Order: sequence, then C-alpha cells, then structure tokens
Amino acid sequence: MISDLPTDVAEDVLSRLPVTSLVGVRFACKKWNTLTKDEGFIKKRLGKNQWRKVVMLLDYKVYLMNVDLLTPSSLERIVVVDVNPDWSIEFYQRGVSLKGNTCWFAEEKLVDVAPGTEISDLRDFLLCFDFTKERFGPRLPLPFHSFGDIVTLSSVGEEKLAVLFQKQGLPPYTVKIWISSSKIEPDAVSWNKLFLSVDMKPLTGFLFLDNGGSFFVDEDEEVAVVLDKARGKFRLTHNIACIIGKNGHFKQVDLGERADPSLKLPTNIPVVCSYVPSSVDIM
Repeated sequence: MISDLPTDVAEDVLSRLPVTSLVGVRFACKKWNTLTKDEGFIKKRLGKNQWRKVVMLLDYKVYLMNVDLLTPSSLERIVVVDVNPDWSIEFYQRGVSLKGNTCWFAEEKLVDVAPGTEISDLRDFLLCFDFTKERFGPRLPLPFHSFGDIVTLSSVGEEKLAVLFQKQGLPPYTVKIWISSSKIEPDAVSWNKLFLSVDMKPLTGFLFLDNGGSFFVDEDEEVAVVLDKARGKFRLTHNIACIIGKNGHFKQVDLGERADPSLKLPTNIPVVCSYVPSSVDIM
C-alpha cells in the first residue's frame, strides 16, 4: 500500500505537493496526517519560502514587511513608504490584494475646503498600491459617488474586483454591486454594467453595518453573500449571512456566534475572504 512507503520517501513525495493539497492528504491515512503536521516536515516544505511579504497601512505610511510563517510573531521591516496624501482611508476599510497589488476605497481628505463647497461633493475613488514600484497609483474611478455610505471591496477570481455600495439616504436600503470588466491594474480599472441591485428593506428591514458588509460573489450563479449582524429590539445579536440574487432571491443564514448579550455593540464583525484554489506551488 502507498501508506507503507518508508518515511523518508513519503516525506520527499509529499513535500512536492501544492500546499492546497495537504488537507486532502491528511485524510488519506493516519501516518500521513502525522507526517504533514510535523514541524520538521513543515520547515522542509517551506524552506526559504517561509517568509511572506505583507503590506500594512498605518498613519499614512505604507510598511512593507516580511512575516515568518513558522513564527507568526516574527516580523522584519523591509521598507517604509512615507506619503503625504490628499486622501484618507477609514480604519475599517479592508484592502483587497489582486495579482501583487492591493486596493482600497478612499476619499478626498477633508482639509482646506473652499467656502461654499458641499462636503458631500468631495470625491471618492479607488487607490491601488503597486508593490513592484513601491508606490500608490493614481485615483481610479468608481461606478458611483459615495458620502458616508457603505462601501466594501471583494475579489472575484484571481484578477477581478467587486465593489458593494449601499446608500444611507434615498432610495433606502438598496444594495448595488459592480464587478470590474477585466484584470485591475494600479493605474487602470473599468467596470461592467451593474451586477446586482437589491432592495434590502422588505428582506431584512435594516442597512448593513458601516464597518461590516464583507461579501463575495458568484458570477455564474448571479448571487452575492454578505456577512452582517442580526438586529434585536435594542442591540445587535448574532452573525448572519445574507444570500441575495436576482428576481427576489434571498436567504438568511444564521452563523451561530452571538455577541455579548450585555453589549449593544457587537463584540466582532464577521469577515469573509475570497479564496481561489490553485495547483501552482507557493513561491
């Protein structure tokens, strides 16, 4: 049987598999499950690739960091890109990484506003950080204008971007989602026609949270899944997933975890991250 291979041979074979295949391997037999969780095997599997580059945005500085996957608390700062922007990114806005670039929803900074200027006219846009050039690209257009509204980003496959928009004013409760028409670049983006437009008032009766609205889409099924918190009479209660689609398709799934009943605010906000399995080895 294949499970009877000598340990050194099995280790050599398994170390050549993509990381995404190791979960399935662990169900093959108890011996392989133990082997693939062994610290020695993990070190051999990762080798020099145990370090990963990540980006952190803090106080208008972009920190490019190395993270040791075997020792998550081990960080190595590579370079700090200090910028003095005329834009701002809210603390709850989560960046989305696509093909080596990271994108954020940003707004024009509220400083030195000319007299008579309507604050709601301040521009909002997409910003992408180009890792190869270690700098931000130009302001990229969005298919809507937002001011104090709910805006979140998500990846679609490996190259495209989706953006969710829910306006706080009129018409109320309507969620709109667009998907980029092609691969997004640090200096260019184009948008397809509206992917979804759903009035949430008859479905849930409430807006998504300002710092929530984490979502992903299925283009083939023409649906989106949005994570949020259910509302009680005076407080937020438990995590939910709202599955929305065309022609009134809607389903609400209880995710089970409840907030601290003594608090009116949630203890945490559910977040979903799109994942695309790949047979390509991690480099």
